[in-house]
Amino acid sequence: MRRFHSDEAGVYEGDLVNSFRHGKGALTWPNGDTYKGDFQMGMRTGYGESIGKHGNTVYWGEFRNSERNGSGVENRQRNSSTYRYEGDWKDDTFHGIGHFKNSWSQYVGEFCNGYKEGFGFMLHRSGT
Repeated sequence: MRRFHSDEAGVYEGDLVNSFRHGKGALTWPNGDTYKGDFQMGMRTGYGESIGKHGNTVYWGEFRNSERNGSGVENRQRNSSTYRYEGDWKDDTFHGIGHFKNSWSQYVGEFCNGYKEGFGFMLHRSGT
């Protein structure tokens, strides 16, 4: 393990290859957000966990080119509202088949570029 520090990139602790983050490591950005997982040639690529500085957003799953791509789960809390998304991601957005649930409804089905689109089922807390 080697430690690398940069004011712009935050603090990195982990494997380095030719001065690139490569292998297993942990990165903490200046704003307090963290990532622990796989790196390839300086990019978050592979499996990892990303946590917002206050713990209000947690994602664990696949990354490619430092974006959420593949399968993953995100739990997010904003004020009194919470949601959970479990499913496919493309370029940091819900894309493919997924399950979205918040305190008043849930949806299982297709997503396209972050929107519910295509075939799916929606169930509201009222039962409708």
